[in-house]
Amino acid sequence: MPVRRSDILWAYRSLLGRKPESDRVVDLHRSAADFRTLCESFIASDEFKDRVRPLKRRGGPKPVLALLPPLRIDTAADANELRQLWQRTRQVWTILGERQPFHSILTEDRFTPERWPEFESEFWGSGEAEAGDLVDYLDGLDALKLADSTLLEFGCGVGRVAIPLARSCARVIGYDISASHLALACDRASALGCGNISTIDLGEEVLREFEPCDVFYSRLVLQHNPPPIIGHVLRNLIRALKPGGIGVFQVPTYRVGYRFDLGATLRSPQPSDMEMHCFPQPELFALIAQAGALLIEVREDDTPKHPELFVSNSIVLRKPA
Repeated sequence: MPVRRSDILWAYRSLLGRKPESDRVVDLHRSAADFRTLCESFIASDEFKDRVRPLKRRGGPKPVLALLPPLRIDTAADANELRQLWQRTRQVWTILGERQPFHSILTEDRFTPERWPEFESEFWGSGEAEAGDLVDYLDGLDALKLADSTLLEFGCGVGRVAIPLARSCARVIGYDISASHLALACDRASALGCGNISTIDLGEEVLREFEPCDVFYSRLVLQHNPPPIIGHVLRNLIRALKPGGIGVFQVPTYRVGYRFDLGATLRSPQPSDMEMHCFPQPELFALIAQAGALLIEVREDDTPKHPELFVSNSIVLRKPA
């Protein structure tokens, strides 16, 4: 979709914090292939980098993201469109699971296949720490007895977090889109004698229901799914919660320059690598309410690692008893 003058003015105002120098400069930016390409050109500019560099040093407020205009995001899709989106995502993660299963989960150089033997213990240790933080939080909720609970993790991957969680729960169910990741999770669970964890390959069926659970958890996962999939998965996860159950998940809710056009996406070539998506916060809050859950906590987090571009939220919700 060709960029409009209003898009260019928005990019100047929101990304550079100023007006364009002249109408001639605005006309030059009209050559951008689409809105995303336009934003990427601004983000790659020295002026933008100079503007956000002090923010990274200070770790202070993020004026670049303050009061930004709403994003144009298609969040709804019919059953056939959901299946098409799911297949596109599944194809990417099937390949990643075969080629770089650990690096696809934590995208740091030390977890690439070449360096894996050297840093394997750090990878599993990160999962132990994350599981410990979640257990500590859940143990502080008076209405939940984790030792008697079934916990569901959406996007469990190789079991980095799910396996240590199984030590504190009656049962853990790990769902994932990649059979290769799940095979590694099963091997590790077996090697550690972890018998109260089961894994489920979501396969080709995105519309399936999840098993009933007392807690669901998802981090570093929803962001790699198109917005209609994010919404569909969250509705199903909330539906799977038993009365009084708790949901804890992370999802980006804003990305500078992001758009999602359902029709254009389905007509575009198959992606070859993981994608980063977001789900608008107003629609997220409405989804939670419409699904019959209560929003308990919202915290901004730095999960995407680019605070100058993303707003990411960690969410806790409860299903009324």
